[in-house]
Amino acid sequence: MHTETRAGRAWIMALAALMLAPPRIAAAQQSGADTVLLHHIAIQARQRDAQIGTANAPAPAAAQYREALADLERGEYPIAATELSAALQRARNNPLYLGDRAYAYAVQGQFDPAGRDYRAAYAAQQRNAWYIAALAELAAAQNNWTEAAGNAQLAANTDSAVVDSLFAPAAATWFASANDRTGAFTWSKLSTQRNPADAQSWLRIALFLRQRQDSSAEGPDAVRRYIALKGEHADRLAFALMAEQVYNSGKTDSGLALARIAAQDSGYREYAAQLYLQAGRDAFQHRDIPNTLALLTQGRQWATPAQLPAFSNITGRAQLLKLQSMLASIEESHNCDSAHVADTLLSKTEQSLREGASFDTARTNTMVNTVLPGFRQNVQSAISSCRQGGAATPRRSTAPRPAPARRP
Repeated sequence: MHTETRAGRAWIMALAALMLAPPRIAAAQQSGADTVLLHHIAIQARQRDAQIGTANAPAPAAAQYREALADLERGEYPIAATELSAALQRARNNPLYLGDRAYAYAVQGQFDPAGRDYRAAYAAQQRNAWYIAALAELAAAQNNWTEAAGNAQLAANTDSAVVDSLFAPAAATWFASANDRTGAFTWSKLSTQRNPADAQSWLRIALFLRQRQDSSAEGPDAVRRYIALKGEHADRLAFALMAEQVYNSGKTDSGLALARIAAQDSGYREYAAQLYLQAGRDAFQHRDIPNTLALLTQGRQWATPAQLPAFSNITGRAQLLKLQSMLASIEESHNCDSAHVADTLLSKTEQSLREGASFDTARTNTMVNTVLPGFRQNVQSAISSCRQGGAATPRRSTAPRPAPARRP
């Protein structure tokens, strides 16, 4: 496995900021609330209320509640809220009525009265964790991510039944939005257990494991699950993560191909550049100079200003080795064209090394001030010999070849 550079580690840590939450389900009202999740919570709260059992309400209140419930299902939320208020006049602090009136308020975007009713419902029925789950969704609807995550955890601690296929993905998103990576990882794991089709949680798991430098197969498996679920709509972050995994497994070409896919998103070009830089360094260590220069040239187009010195420095070192090989060839062939090419390469080499001096200052200064002057002298000597005609490329003779001697 290839050694990770400091720049590579810094970039992977920067990816934490890109651990974006998936788009939340659009609400029927312009309230910012997830009405699908709120409806699910309301149903679960009623079922839990039936399991716990509440005090019997007077018959008129029960009749009003049935009418309100029918209106809720029809989407007549203002009417339902009024009917529930009337029912609560006859059955004060009834958690079932309070919870459903809170639901009617919430889907209309009336978060303050909804919050008061949900808290009152929970105070009256503290074994019903779905009311806390509802408070978590209200906080999320108002972008109070830390409060949403805290209420989600409290609901789960109160009753693990709330951690289901709809609530767990939402909670994972809230923890991620609150920048609680550990919580987001834990809830993402729970979400994929309850709902294996939750693609974003698979991606969040893979990123967390990469940040933790986990070398197990869990991270690569999570990336593959995500890409399999999202297909062509997959976030390019997944290809960035998979590119490194494939590259480090020894499949260089496949890893770089995935990096090119990641670079289609401008947000991940820096990562693609880093992988190409690593590939260029590996090729340079194996003295594969043509491949080194090709990889660095392609990766340079995505590099950030902070990465450019490394690209320039390694390019200059590769050019220096290429120049050394070229000068050895010129000494043997006395080719004038090659001498002029070497002169151009010498200028490019010096430029590359000077641009990349900050990457490795001491060693680069030695190359520029000590090594290059000797090379420059050799190049100038080769060019001077060509001008004087003393080292020109020997021309092929046009005289006919003598007939071969016959065998006696």
